[in-house]
Amino acid sequence: MAIYILGREVGSAADSMEFMRTYKEQMLGETSAPIKYIFTEIAGQQEWNDCRNAGIGANQLVGMYQYLADNWSLELSVKVEEKLEDLKNVLQCTEVSYRDTEIWLIKDGYVIASILLDEKDKDYLWAICYFSYAKLLRMEVYTDGIVYMNSYVTAASEQGLYAKLAKRTFYKKDGSVAYDQIFEREREWFLFPDGRLCTKLQMMEEFIEKLNLSEQDIVLLDDFVPNGLLRAVFMFGKAARLVALVRAGHGSETIGNDEEVSSKGYYYDWFPYTEMLDTMVVSTEGQKKLLLEELEVHRCNIPNIKVVPIDGEFISVELNETSDEMLRETIGDTRDESDDAGFVLSWDFKGKADGFCMCDEFGTKLYETRNMERRCFLLKGWNKDKGFILKAYVDTAKGKVTIAQSGRIANTGNDCGSA
Repeated sequence: MAIYILGREVGSAADSMEFMRTYKEQMLGETSAPIKYIFTEIAGQQEWNDCRNAGIGANQLVGMYQYLADNWSLELSVKVEEKLEDLKNVLQCTEVSYRDTEIWLIKDGYVIASILLDEKDKDYLWAICYFSYAKLLRMEVYTDGIVYMNSYVTAASEQGLYAKLAKRTFYKKDGSVAYDQIFEREREWFLFPDGRLCTKLQMMEEFIEKLNLSEQDIVLLDDFVPNGLLRAVFMFGKAARLVALVRAGHGSETIGNDEEVSSKGYYYDWFPYTEMLDTMVVSTEGQKKLLLEELEVHRCNIPNIKVVPIDGEFISVELNETSDEMLRETIGDTRDESDDAGFVLSWDFKGKADGFCMCDEFGTKLYETRNMERRCFLLKGWNKDKGFILKAYVDTAKGKVTIAQSGRIANTGNDCGSA
């Protein structure tokens, strides 16, 4: 089992990571299933760094083009010094200039090659650019070997001459050519060594089919998944559990009071596929209401709709010594004369919870209530020198999930409350 999140760019992985962590915790509970971030566009070094800084490992990222070339690894392993020695011999440079994030190889006063260093570990390179009299000819991109090579031609624009991408060659693990991506004007296509031609849509379909998704897998279709990839998933990946993410702020605008209005055509991309969706995920109750109304208006099948993140906030927490009057008002009960004085813990919570529990400072549950009308605990025999925390939880298919917790609560002397 694996959880795949499909988007357009690798940069969306870093943006989605916190949401994915919340989704995994609140919707799936405890699971060891790995999260794989799928992207269909070529990523730059800065995007890789954003993912690494967000804690996303290279083994979690899956690029469509590399996957189809059977060259999956995204771990850098090519040493700078080893490659530098090779280039010196091949290019017969006369000077080497060390810069902050690159190394220039110079001949006859011109930079003929530039080794681009990994920003996190400068012992490794991620690309090499080659020049002829200051004109960029090609760029090789590496992980544990060459992944692809961009070939450029000099073209003219209103701003002057520039290096125009004409072809991108992808390589297999053994260094042989997997296929070429050809660019001409506004068109692009793919050429294989056996002469086969493919469009980008056909590449997407082949990619999804090659993933071999099963009913144990979960596919989360992000807000900006390309339409071509969307169709490919519903054609070749429908065995998996398909979840559409339509979060607030991605194609919607807030109009007040937690109500949202969809941008023109925003939800409509999903309507032809609702019968195949297992779940649709939204960000707020207002967005859920709007989505339900639109699905009903268009007579669409209505899948399970979940609000994620499930969240809330403790607005106030009070801890007060008990009195008969307080017990009657809050607990609805009175003490026997023999009872020791106790404390009443009460709180105000903003959000939707299924229950509350009080835990000691080590996380051990002491009390629990599902009575949403009576948000209070009567504490008898409690050591007033000890602190505790209050938690709100919701019920999910995988059990109770904590959605909010208070700060440390303790008896502070004359006044009692959150510490």
